[in-house]
Amino acid sequence: MKFEKLKESVEQIVEVVAKVPDPFKERAFELLLDAAIREASHGRVAGNEDRDNRSDRGEKHDVHIENVDGLPEIKPRFAQFMKRTGLSAEDVAKVVEFDGDTPHFVRVPRTDKKATAQADWVLLLALAEGLTTGVLSVKYDDIRAKCDAEGMLDTANFAKHLRTGKIKSLLLGTPESGGEAKRLTVHGEDELAKLVKSLGS
Repeated sequence: MKFEKLKESVEQIVEVVAKVPDPFKERAFELLLDAAIREASHGRVAGNEDRDNRSDRGEKHDVHIENVDGLPEIKPRFAQFMKRTGLSAEDVAKVVEFDGDTPHFVRVPRTDKKATAQADWVLLLALAEGLTTGVLSVKYDDIRAKCDAEGMLDTANFAKHLRTGKIKSLLLGTPESGGEAKRLTVHGEDELAKLVKSLGS
């Protein structure tokens, strides 16, 4: 796979999706990302019938990541994220492990700043969701519940932090109470990888 080309495509996708009405952002991002991954994987060239035929048959060239104890089977989309950011299954397993379908964070952020903790939990909850479904996304209610459980809930400013500052750059759209999950941006994925490596070091 041509990862530099894919990275450029994802950055362009983020710019395009930003102009799409909120109700359609997630679907638009998913469709465009899938198309970009297929293009980067297959490297379609006019006149190359063999490659075109493989693409038409829907054959995929997914990145394979060896599983380690404590993690569910790595989904193809999550494996693409790991490959792009240089994360290994061992890196991830140092931070979170699963008991069946339930994630347990082995290492957690240590900070007295609630806004920083909120941003870190946005990323870590997206990590758990990515391991479960393959999609790096997070819901408002899950973020709030986790921050509360960790004693890091800034009740007065919780919603504000989701709309502004660091968290705004991490997510495609603003999470809302009772609303759908929001995916990480490319920048958010990069920040997640940095956090995982930092916690695991």
